[in-house]
Amino acid sequence: SFQDTSIRLSLGLSLGWCQVGFDYSKMNFDSQYDGETFNNGLGTNERFNWTVRNYLDLNTGFAIQKKFENRSILGFGAGFFHVTRPNYSFNGNAASRLDFKFTNVVTYSKILNVKVDLLAELLLGFQGRYKEIMPHLAAKYFFDRSENKAVLGGLSFRSKDALIVRLGYANKLMNAGYRDWE
Repeated sequence: SFQDTSIRLSLGLSLGWCQVGFDYSKMNFDSQYDGETFNNGLGTNERFNWTVRNYLDLNTGFAIQKKFENRSILGFGAGFFHVTRPNYSFNGNAASRLDFKFTNVVTYSKILNVKVDLLAELLLGFQGRYKEIMPHLAAKYFFDRSENKAVLGGLSFRSKDALIVRLGYANKLMNAGYRDWE
């Protein structure tokens, strides 16, 4: 039996029912141009099998954390999204599937003093041909560490295109936050 209480393992599963659609009456098509102006009385020459599409989406993941005697925590997590690769096409096109998405994150937190923790994270995400790399650094200031009452502030950088400001608040088990992409 495994008795190490300094290690925490979490597993997750998300099963979602998704619905996407569009209002066909609010769309314009080239065939509605009469040679001079747009005429919504002309036929669209378009045919869709569905205007609403429902699909099941399965996601899963895990996280593991290790607490060290120097009061630092190292963690790793991985998420697997769109495991069933759902089809979201309105014309029954089998090529219109959500790409499988894989994300992983490495986290490190260190207690600097009675009031302040330093947090560092690195997120890597992959979906289809796209990848995302996001390092993050933040400080968490505690008003009451025993009640987990704290505020958090930090910066993330998404490679190639964004600087992200992160602000947050914690109270016991509740965490709330705001991120703004620039």
